[in-house]
Amino acid sequence: MAMRTILIALLLCATPALAQNLAFDGNWRGTITPSASARGNCASGERTITVRRGVAEMSQRDGEAASGTIATDGNVTMTGGRDGRVTITGRFQGNAFTGEYRTRGCVSSLTLGR
Repeated sequence: MAMRTILIALLLCATPALAQNLAFDGNWRGTITPSASARGNCASGERTITVRRGVAEMSQRDGEAASGTIATDGNVTMTGGRDGRVTITGRFQGNAFTGEYRTRGCVSSLTLGR
């Protein structure tokens, strides 16, 4: 009986965090814009981040993806890409995502919405 009570208490505590992460689920679309000092071959254009069950993923043009788990406050760090050099950091807040995309010396800003 005591173990059952503990499990119920743990589930009740975890439910708000899980519900918070699920609130970010969906497709987030927008643009990636290289910084003013970026090289000519830095990422730019339209991008989509897909969020499912609190995990964010952005497909890369090389066919690989960068992904990461969203914290309850909306912050996320996604890593990946074919060579593992892509790092995306940012925050989901309301219906907007703002962040930074870094790879191979390139730094670009991300602005997306749903």
